[in-house]
Amino acid sequence: MDASADGFGWEAIAQVLWQGDQPDDAEGIVADLLKRARWMSHTGYKHLLVESKSSPTEALDQLVEEGSMAPEEREFLKSEAGQKYWPQSRH
Repeated sequence: MDASADGFGWEAIAQVLWQGDQPDDAEGIVADLLKRARWMSHTGYKHLLVESKSSPTEALDQLVEEGSMAPEEREFLKSEAGQKYWPQSRH
């Protein structure tokens, strides 16, 4: 995230990550990594504040109830795209 914020493109980030042969989809992988990192740093960390005994669904519902997560964020995590970040089957 810091490299991206400093203006480095996916190519420079990929060189640091793989330091040699890059996967065919290096650009997509870097984009996904940055997207997850941004989500975790702005939203995902909130789940760490919830007791680990909670199910993923209960934890997210609790975050919305206490105002730590916007209802729109919760709805996104229920979506197919959101499942990549917070799988509901996680235990």
